[in-house]
Amino acid sequence: MKQNCIDYIKYHLEEAEERIKTAKNLLEDGSYRYSLSMSYYAIFNAATALLTVKDLSSRRHSGIMALLDKEFVKQGIIDRTFSRIFSDAFYIRIDADYTKFYVASKDDAEHQIKNAEIFINEIKRILKEKYEVDV
Repeated sequence: MKQNCIDYIKYHLEEAEERIKTAKNLLEDGSYRYSLSMSYYAIFNAATALLTVKDLSSRRHSGIMALLDKEFVKQGIIDRTFSRIFSDAFYIRIDADYTKFYVASKDDAEHQIKNAEIFINEIKRILKEKYEVDV
């Protein structure tokens, strides 16, 4: 794998970790809606990192989800559970960001952070074990 590809993977994983950290800080501050959004973007960055091993990308969030399903879920590389985590986080983020008077709870934000951490850890595991990327 080319070094620029590895650098891109690491960049997106660092972004994912930074966004989880931000989601936790927002949770502590009681900003649950914004915490939900940051958790989603952590998942998005991790998925983007994984797609990089196959030189795939998309300008649309739905495109990233579709590519993850096609190239990794259907191939048996990642369990469908992770596709659902990504999809659920996407729709929760849409509601949190765009629905007027959306009320997010502390439990919602904690659950989303937990799912994002699980997702990121799985992506890291796959990158290390299957693609031998030192992350």
